Amino acid sequence: MNARDIPFWNVEEVRKWGIQALESEEMTEEYPIMEGSDKAVEKINHVIPVVGYLTLRQTSVRDATKRWLAKHGFPDEPVITRPNNLKLEDGMKWKADTLAYLYPQVIGSIDDTLDIFNYLPSSYKGTIFLYGQTDYPKSDLNIIPCKTWDDVYKKVIEHQLARGA
Repeated sequence: MNARDIPFWNVEEVRKWGIQALESEEMTEEYPIMEGSDKAVEKINHVIPVVGYLTLRQTSVRDATKRWLAKHGFPDEPVITRPNNLKLEDGMKWKADTLAYLYPQVIGSIDDTLDIFNYLPSSYKGTIFLYGQTDYPKSDLNIIPCKTWDDVYKKVIEHQLARGA
């Protein structure tokens, strides 16, 4: 179901609020944290160093995003943001292209949306730990579904052991 399918919502107002939420430094700094993500990423960072954050947030809120990450105790690493002039609807393709470009320096990613798979090339050899999912469409990509943040951590460990790292 989309917001436009909810009859009592003014879709234009919802769209404007959504754009404001994506462009506002103040709102960015107040986003709620996914419970358990901070602890899981901290533990993961001891197994595979976190080398950066790739986000659909636009460049204009990069500093606010860095402050948010610091406030929640995430590793201090670079934040790669969507260029301000790139439309949000083109963002997932940009994110997939960027992730593919960064391989093999970036060997994988944790993501919470299936959308990235529509844009990653089938030749992408990195690993996607798919948070919040137990199933996904059949793919040639290396996708590891992880229902919880504890599962993400466990799957990262298993994956590293299987790689012989």
